[in-house]
Amino acid sequence: TRQPRLAGRRGAARRGRQGSARNSQTTKMTNPRKPPQGTRAASRSAVRSCLGESIATRQGLRSRVGPRARAFASARASRAAALHFLVVSDWGGLPVWPWVTPAQIGVADAMGRIASRHNSKFALSLGDHFYFSGVRDEKDPRFRRTFERAFRAPSLLAPGFFRVVAGNHDHDGNISAQLAYASRRNSRWYYPALQYAWRESVPSGDGAVVAFVLIDTVLLCGMPRQPPPADAETHWRWLAKALEDAQDADFLVVGGHYPVHSPASHGPNKCLQRRLLPLLTKYSVDVYFSGHDHALFHVCASAGNAVQFHGVGAGFTTTSSQKHLRTCAKQLRFHHRGVKRPLNAFSGGFAGVSVNASAISVVHYDASGKRLYAHSKQRTRTPAKVVLQL
Repeated sequence: TRQPRLAGRRGAARRGRQGSARNSQTTKMTNPRKPPQGTRAASRSAVRSCLGESIATRQGLRSRVGPRARAFASARASRAAALHFLVVSDWGGLPVWPWVTPAQIGVADAMGRIASRHNSKFALSLGDHFYFSGVRDEKDPRFRRTFERAFRAPSLLAPGFFRVVAGNHDHDGNISAQLAYASRRNSRWYYPALQYAWRESVPSGDGAVVAFVLIDTVLLCGMPRQPPPADAETHWRWLAKALEDAQDADFLVVGGHYPVHSPASHGPNKCLQRRLLPLLTKYSVDVYFSGHDHALFHVCASAGNAVQFHGVGAGFTTTSSQKHLRTCAKQLRFHHRGVKRPLNAFSGGFAGVSVNASAISVVHYDASGKRLYAHSKQRTRTPAKVVLQL
C-alpha cells in the first residue's frame, strides 16, 4: 500500500532526511576514490613489484660500489698501519723581504696537505735553513719570518715536528742559536744536538722498529773547499757507534746535508764517498737522504740490497743543472730538473716516506704536491738478536 504523504513542516523534514540517506548511499557505492576489490589487489601487487625492483636496484648499486669502498677502506687501513714522515732540505728563504721564495711557500703548503692526508709524524729537515748566513741568535726574526710563517699548516704544528740537522749555510751563522731555539716551550724545532739518533715503531705489523741517525756533514767533512775540523774524528767515532747500536732495528735511515752521490751542480762529496759510504754499506743502511744540491733525485749505487740515495734539496728552488750526471748516470733512477732562472724560484719539492712491516717507500713531490716519482725497498735487514748461552 502506498504510504500517505506527510503534510506540513514535520513531513518536509522527514522527506529531507530520507533523501539525504538515499543520496549518501549512492555516493558511497560510486565513490571513485575507492576502487573495486580486484583493482585494489592489483594495485598492491604493483606496489610490491616496484618496491622489489627498487630494493634490487639498491642492492645492485651496493654491489658495484662495494669493491671501491673496500679498496678505500683497505688503503686507509694501510696508511694507518705505517709510519709516515716527510723529508725536506734547503728551504732557507731570503735574507731580505719577503724572506721566502714562492717555491718555499709552495713546498710548505704541499707538505701540510701530504702530512694531513697521511698523518705524518714528523719531518726531517736536512740543513740550509736560513740563507745565506744562518741566524745571529735565538731571537733572530728569521726564525719567525722564514720558518714559522712559512710552515704554518695545522698538520705541521706539533711540538718537535721538524727534526733538524745543520747545513753549511747554517754554520756560516750562529749554529748554537739554532740549538737554543729548540728549547722554547712547545717548539716544533727539534734539535737536541748537532748529531743525534732515535727510534720509531711502525704502528702495526710485527712490531718493526725504524732507527734514525741524523749527521752533521760539516762537522765530518768541513765547509765546502775547506778541510775537516780538528775534532772531526770524534764525530766519525760517534757515527760508527750510532750505526752499530742500530743493528737491532728492522730499518735504518740516515740523513745529512751533503750528498754522497748527486747529478746536479755540487755533485758527489768525495769525503763522504771515502768515509761515509763504507759505513752505510757495512751497517746495511736502507736509505740516505741529503740536501745541498737543489734537486730531487734517486741514485741506487748497485743492485740488490744496496743503500738508496735520495736527494731532497729543493725546498728553496730547483736547479736545472746536470753538471755531474756522468758521475752516477748508470745508477741514476730519477732526477727532477727545474727550469732555468729566474722561473726556478717557483720550482721546488720534497719527499714523503712511509714504512710498514715489509718495506720503506719514498715518494718525491713538487711544490704543488704533484707526485713525481716513487720507489719502494723491501725489508732486507735481519736485526741482530741477543742469544743467551745456557
